[in-house]
Amino acid sequence: INYSAINIASQESMNELNRRWMEKNQASHASSLAEQTEPFDWDRFRCNIILQGLPSPHFEDFAKFVEINGSIQLLWNRRRYFCSMPNVDQSTGVQTEEPQTTL
Repeated sequence: INYSAINIASQESMNELNRRWMEKNQASHASSLAEQTEPFDWDRFRCNIILQGLPSPHFEDFAKFVEINGSIQLLWNRRRYFCSMPNVDQSTGVQTEEPQTTL
C-alpha cells in the first residue's frame, strides 16, 4: 500500500458548478456579481484525476474508494478540502471569492 495526496474530481461536479455559476450570474445580471462571467475550467483546480460518468455531481466527495481499469484501487482516508487557488484566475492572477462561494 502506498499513501499519497491525490485530488480527484468529476466532470459532473464541474458541470454542476458551472450550471449554478451561470444561474447565479443570470440572476444578478452578470456584471454585478464578479468580473468572471464565463464558466469555470479545470485550470482553476489542481486535480490529479478527473472522473467522468459518475451517477451525480459530487459523488466523488462521498465515495470510499475508486477503482480504475479494474486494477488500481484508491481509498479515501480524508475528505477533500479546498485551498484558495481555484479563486485565482490563472490568466490574470486576480483573486476573487469564486468559485468557492458557489461551491
